[in-house]
Amino acid sequence: MKITEFISRIKFYLVRIGISQQSNPNNIGVSDIIGIVLVLLIIGGTVSTILFWGVPYMQDQKAFVSQENALLQFDAMGDLIEDAFAEGVFFYGDEVVNSSKTMTFKFSGGNLDLNNQGERFVIWYSFFDNFNFTVSDLEPDGNDKEITINIIDGSAQYIDVNYLYDDSLEDDENKDIGENTSHPLHDAVQINVTDGSTMFGRIWIFDTGSLTFRSTGPSKTYNAVVENGGVLATGDRTSGYFFNEPKFWSQTLLDNSSLLSLRIIQIKKDTGEGVDTIGGTSTSDVKFWIRPYFGIMRETKKPIFNSLKMKIYGDNDAVSAWRYFYENRLGFLGDEVNETLIWVPPTGASNVLFTLSHAVCYISMEV
Repeated sequence: MKITEFISRIKFYLVRIGISQQSNPNNIGVSDIIGIVLVLLIIGGTVSTILFWGVPYMQDQKAFVSQENALLQFDAMGDLIEDAFAEGVFFYGDEVVNSSKTMTFKFSGGNLDLNNQGERFVIWYSFFDNFNFTVSDLEPDGNDKEITINIIDGSAQYIDVNYLYDDSLEDDENKDIGENTSHPLHDAVQINVTDGSTMFGRIWIFDTGSLTFRSTGPSKTYNAVVENGGVLATGDRTSGYFFNEPKFWSQTLLDNSSLLSLRIIQIKKDTGEGVDTIGGTSTSDVKFWIRPYFGIMRETKKPIFNSLKMKIYGDNDAVSAWRYFYENRLGFLGDEVNETLIWVPPTGASNVLFTLSHAVCYISMEV
């Protein structure tokens, strides 16, 4: 019997009792009947409340526990990724083999998604003290992006667009800044700002890729994310926070000079291996294969001037967590969510040396 039908029937009996009271001047047995009906009414209301509020709450809590379980396992995966990169390559007979790691991920209810987009990190800086510039319009929406470059100080007429490891895209050299600069910018791209002979500045675009576990309750969604060497928790419960921060981060060393180091790890689905998504309500064991593809120094103690700037695009919760990390751990400036993050050299620093480490890690998953 439905709750609404149950309550309607109780109301009907209460009306009958009212009529019975009027026709029974001695009220024989009426008090007992009223007591029973009131107890039933209270029970019905309690059951209705539990069904309306309690069950969704318990389901949301189950989704939250699933997220916590995923975060713990992703924490272990982050360690495996670091170990695999540390081992690098080795020789198997005459064959050079990349190191690899495996692990089993257990979950009950939820979805695992492996995608090559993740958050987009855009980094840019100048090579001369009298040259300063900003870039915009590089969010990942759309296939082609029209780069907007604003020269603050100095002059430069061209950009050279170089795709780091996508052979299907052609590099574009000496493209006029003021003309149509639309390009299919994705994965990893290096853009040099030049006058045709001298390089004045550089722009990097990295789509970090991510592995996401998503557990959904009636009113809330909880995510656990592996991205760029860190493990994040995002979803309706929080604006995003690091469960485990990246193990390699920017640092500044003061001795009349300053050293700034950044690391970008791109997660990519292993081509031809495994699946993009796995989900369901039953308990599942998923096997992950982790295979570092390469690690390379894109910049090695390169002198830079003015300030280094960075913009992060993507999921609002993830971007919020990354911004908090760079601002509070690494000293970047920029309070507003959509503002450019700026790293300003320490006062008195005679020069700034910038190092950029870039790595690609392939992951496959299968039941």
